[in-house]
Amino acid sequence: MKRMSNRLPQNYEVGAMMCRAKDGRTVLGTQASGEHDNVSVPYNCPPNSEPYGVWHTHPHGIAYPSDEDIAAGKSFGLKRLCVTVPQTGETNCTNL
Repeated sequence: MKRMSNRLPQNYEVGAMMCRAKDGRTVLGTQASGEHDNVSVPYNCPPNSEPYGVWHTHPHGIAYPSDEDIAAGKSFGLKRLCVTVPQTGETNCTNL
């Protein structure tokens, strides 16, 4: 995933479902806002796309999914998790 903009909120998490469009592109579902250390991402995708992962931010954190992130992703059958630190724009993705 490409480097994200520093325009992301730095005091609370945001996230969205990563979806695969019929033509192979990654498109994002509706962006959700959460609290400093969590966000509930809606399990929905734009028309003609299927969920395969979740992207969210870790304000004041590291750009890797937590154990809780990994457990939640696996429970929904997702294949990929991506995390961005808003302050640096660093993004890392993990296959599940």
